[in-house]
This record gives sequence, C-alpha cells and structure tokens, in this order.
Amino acid sequence: MRKAILCLGLFAVMFALGCQNPSMFKSIAGKKLFWDFETDPPGSLPAGWVATQRDHKIPSAVWQVTDDSWGNTLAMTSSACTGKTCNLLLSSMSSIANLTLSVKIRAIGQRDEQNFGLVWRALNDDNFYFALWSPKEKMLRMGYVLNGCMTPLRSISVGADPTQWHTLQIEQFRDYIWVSMDDVIQMELKDDTIRYPGMIGLVTQANSWAMFDDVRVTELVNLTVTQN
Repeated sequence: MRKAILCLGLFAVMFALGCQNPSMFKSIAGKKLFWDFETDPPGSLPAGWVATQRDHKIPSAVWQVTDDSWGNTLAMTSSACTGKTCNLLLSSMSSIANLTLSVKIRAIGQRDEQNFGLVWRALNDDNFYFALWSPKEKMLRMGYVLNGCMTPLRSISVGADPTQWHTLQIEQFRDYIWVSMDDVIQMELKDDTIRYPGMIGLVTQANSWAMFDDVRVTELVNLTVTQN
C-alpha cells in the first residue's frame, strides 16, 4: 500500500465521481480533546464549558454533570425554550474548523420534544453548524444557524431506541461534511457557509432533555488517501 497526499483538486474530483466511502481517507491528526466528565462533581458544569441559548429573554437551561449507572454524564434537565430555540453548551477551550467530533447520547424520559446532538464551528450562539437526532420523529438533521436564522441542509430517516446510548459523529474537512450514527455514515454533503474555526458543543432543541458522554474531538490538519 502506498499513501499520497491529496491536493484539494483531487479530493474534489473523487467526490464528484461519487466516492461514497470516506473510510479510505486517513486523517493527519492535530490536537485532540476528550471529556468523560468522571472527575467533575455532580451538579456542576465541567470546567471550560459555557451554557447559552439563542433566546435570551427566558431563563437559561439547566446543564449539569449527573451520576448515572453508566458513570458521570452531562445532562440537560430543564429548559423553558419552545419551538426551534437551541440550548447550547459550548467548550471555550476549543477553536477548530476541520475536525472529527463525536458524542454518546440518549434521551431522558418520554418527552414531547426529543431533539439533541452536536454543534461545531460555533462562533457564538447565533452562528454554528448543528447535527440533531430526533428519535421520536426517527430523523437525523444537519444544518447551520447564521446570524440567528436556522437553515436545514439535509435530513434522513434514522430509527433507534432513544433509551439506549448511541454515538453521533460528524467529520468536516473544509467544505466536505459527513454525519454518522453508530458508525454508519448517514449523510455526505458540501457546505462552507461557516468557514472559520469555532467552538464545539452540545445542543438540545426546545425542552428536549438528554444525556451526553465521551465527547471526542480530533483536529484534521490534512487528509491522505490509501491506494493500491
């Protein structure tokens, strides 16, 4: 096997020709970040994480470390938000554009709203990419919020038991984006609306309650391709 550095032009050509399996690409990793919340006291926010939301006229959502049978997890357990308002928990220690980002997620209770997932390239609470899993609707959605306006880019039907842990992962290199659920790629698309490095974070929509664990981030400095 030999490895050759992909220039952007070659990458674009292969994408246009229908390369549907990003597993053939090998990332050159930059900085890595990981949170399992095991050393954070229950009832607190982990150091370096900031809770915010797009509607500042209502009380802030409650995010806190909880002691679960799984171990310590991070949970969003109260929100007065309605509609499409997003509750965000952002890591102030992260500022990354090209990355692989994953989290373990599950719903809390049988609530009317179940929409939760990941955000990245977050400049603030009005500008970010998002991937939201909606187990009640059996949908996985990806899009962005720009200057406070939400724009959906892609959605796909994904059914899974919301009471069990599942892994949501996104990978973005420049304008190429993949969204995976439980190690199965569900979406491939291109978008460069938000081009700059930003924070990673967690998100719930409206009054959805959810638990999060094992947040992993790897910066992608470049990509290589393996060829025969």
